[in-house]
Amino acid sequence: MEKKQIRNLLEDCWKGVEVYYKSNSISSERSLQAEIYSNLRGLVGEHCKVLVEPSIEKYIPDIVVVDSNQILCIIEIKFAPHWWISGLTLKGDINKLSLYSKMKYFEPIIFGPKRVFDTNNKKWLGERTIFSFTDETVFCFAVITRNEAPSSTLLKLREYSSEIESIDNFCLLSGLITVDEEKALSSEEFIVESTF
Repeated sequence: MEKKQIRNLLEDCWKGVEVYYKSNSISSERSLQAEIYSNLRGLVGEHCKVLVEPSIEKYIPDIVVVDSNQILCIIEIKFAPHWWISGLTLKGDINKLSLYSKMKYFEPIIFGPKRVFDTNNKKWLGERTIFSFTDETVFCFAVITRNEAPSSTLLKLREYSSEIESIDNFCLLSGLITVDEEKALSSEEFIVESTF
């Protein structure tokens, strides 16, 4: 799948997230992760897998979408609709995406009938699947946050974290929340921006 198709897939997924958020149905980062997972599963069909928190070396990305043995995209997620994400947390996720963008492949720990732990010999049995990064792999940061937060737009994020410049095929999914505290209401705008 080409990166433009992956971007379109992410955009369609984010439209579903917007509908769900506006129906007052996302309560936490895990809830946002579940909604992204559900939307992606419905969009990618049977030929792709949507992996939730597979280990990549010492890191655990929130979602990885694979097609056969190729990685289509890696998504890091943050949910802070009424406050800001700390600079350390924000830079940590961008640095992880940058690290992944420099990798050639990964062997996640995935469990199932072909991968079991032998308790007698204290080792894993079965082969691990190797997934390859390609020039089309998209590295995505999905966030629902305040409109004025540093992670709200690609321009603001670039000002805050120069590491983005080192990531080919970067995509930002933003849910921008503007709060009117006097009326106890908020307005939302969901956007998709990318470097490709």
